[in-house]
Order: sequence, then C-alpha cells, then structure tokens
Amino acid sequence: MTQSSTQRIALHVIVPVLVTIFLFVVTIHILLQHGFSLDSFADDVAFFEYRIRLACIVIMVIALVLSAYVVWHARKMEKERQEVTKTLERHARDLKRRNEEIRRFAYIVSHDLRAPLINISGFINILKQAKVDIDAVIAKLLPSLPQDHQARLHTAVNEDIPEAISFITSSVERMNRQIEAILQLSRLERREMEFERVDMNVLVRECVKVFMHRIEEQAIDLQLQPLPTITADQQSIERMICNLLDNAIKYMPADRQGLIEIGYKQRPDDALFWVRDNGCGVDEKDITRIFEIFRRSGGEEVPGEGMGLAYAQTILSLHHGEIWCESNGNSGATFYFNIPRDPQYTFFG
Repeated sequence: MTQSSTQRIALHVIVPVLVTIFLFVVTIHILLQHGFSLDSFADDVAFFEYRIRLACIVIMVIALVLSAYVVWHARKMEKERQEVTKTLERHARDLKRRNEEIRRFAYIVSHDLRAPLINISGFINILKQAKVDIDAVIAKLLPSLPQDHQARLHTAVNEDIPEAISFITSSVERMNRQIEAILQLSRLERREMEFERVDMNVLVRECVKVFMHRIEEQAIDLQLQPLPTITADQQSIERMICNLLDNAIKYMPADRQGLIEIGYKQRPDDALFWVRDNGCGVDEKDITRIFEIFRRSGGEEVPGEGMGLAYAQTILSLHHGEIWCESNGNSGATFYFNIPRDPQYTFFG
C-alpha cells in the first residue's frame, strides 16, 4: 500500500473519531450552560440524567452514522485497491509479453540477420584468395596483350576489384557493429539493476582516466565540480558518463580551446547533473532525435554508430530519470540528466 493511500485511510478514520469527541464535548458544554450546575447536583439529578441519556443517544446515533460511513468508505477503498491491483497485474503481464518480444527480436537479430553477413564474409575471403590466383595468371598473360588491354586489365584487377571488396568488407563490418549495438541495447533493457550507494566523484574520475590521453592530446580544460553520493546502478551510470564524455571530446573542434565541465545541483526529489562542453554543439532539429538509435548530429566524419545517447536514455529510464540536451548553435552543448533520491523505490503511474 502506498504512502498516499495510508494517509487517506488515516484521514477517514481519525476525522470521524475527532468529530465524535468534539460533539460529545459540545453536548456536555450545552448541558452545563442550560439548566444544570454542578453545585446543585443533588437537586437536579433526574433532569440531569434525562439530558445525559438524551445526549448519549444523540452521540450514539452520530457514532453509528460515522461508523457506517467509515465501513462504507473502507469497502470503497478496498474495491479501488483491488482495481489497482488488477491494473498492475495487467501491466505486469503486458511488460512480460513485451520482454518476450524483445528476447525474440534479439534472437532474430543475432541469428537470422547475422547469418547472411557470415556468408558474405566467407565469400569475400574466397574472392580474395581467387584474386591471388588470378593475379598470378594475369602476370604471365599481361605482356602478350595490347597496351590498351593491359591498362584496362591492370585497372580492373589492381584497383576496381580491391576497391569493391574493400567496400563490401567495410559495409559488412558496419552492419555487424550495428547488430551488436542493437543486441547491447536489448540486453541493457533486460538487465536487472543493482542499486547501491555510488560516489559520483570516484566514478567520474574513473571515467576520466579512460579518456585522459585524448583530453591531454587535445589540451581540453576539464572542470569537475564536487559531486554527491547517489543510489544507482554503478555499472550502467559509469557507462553513461563515459558515453557523454566521449561525445564531448569527439565533437570538439581542433581549432578551439576545449572546455568540458561536469557538475550537479541538488533538488528536493533528485540530483540534477550536467556535462557541458564548448564544442560544435547540436543543431536545433537534432535536439531530440539524437537520442534515437543510429541517430547522430552532424556528418559522418566523426566515428561512431550513433548509439551512445540511446544507451544513456535507456539507462536513465531504468533509473526513473530523464536526459535532455540544450545547445546554442556551434558554441557547445549541455547534457542534463536527473536521478531520483531512491530510484529503486520511485514509481510513476
């Protein structure tokens, strides 16, 4: 039972009791003011007993009415509780069904889509081996061919075919990375969170160590504010921070003195964190779409699969938090995310 429902029950039980006590006190006060005095108790016993009995009858009637109301309201709340329970059970069944669908989708991705890629990779290796044999034969035949045929054959064998094989190989590798990214996202969504107390200062410093070489190489000014200790799944939060740091470094123009700031603000119900940089920023049209899978801001010159922010959004969703971006053109971007005080006990209806 939630805290709000407990408060409602307490309210509807305590209020009738307080009202009954109040009416009893008021009734006695009226009796004392209208024809009865404690000093003349012996003279007015009969009249006093009559009024006391009348007052008791009135109070009993009021108490019965209030008791009936309490019973009615308790039954009503029990009915509402049963309806809520049924709704929760239905949602649980829907969630279980969707998880099964995700597992089936992950199997399709890992098996049915990867099988053709494996075949293509196998045939590419066959083509590479066949080209070695073809090169040996052509080397013997080439001197006997006319000059124009020699040039055309040399271009086809030594430039066109290797370029085509290289393109096919890179496409297969890219497709394989995308499939692996989808599988990781699927596993992340189904992973059971292990909530514990996490010192964000220690966690961020560990993430910085991973990128320290690139930070020093690009002479980026890294500013770390004091951070709190939160309740979270350390593994997933660490991965999210690393993704945000990686993006801030990757999208930092080479001709700019880089600046990355990590800070936070304590709010009543959660902790608000941010990762701010003065990089190339995010286009206004991309502010929301960059959190979708395989969506990126800018061109393809920056390496990556466009999955880092999708991971971050999933991780924050599992913590009952949110992540969003604010950017002013190419003057940089700030990624905000919040984590509730106790995410494992936070529920939104």
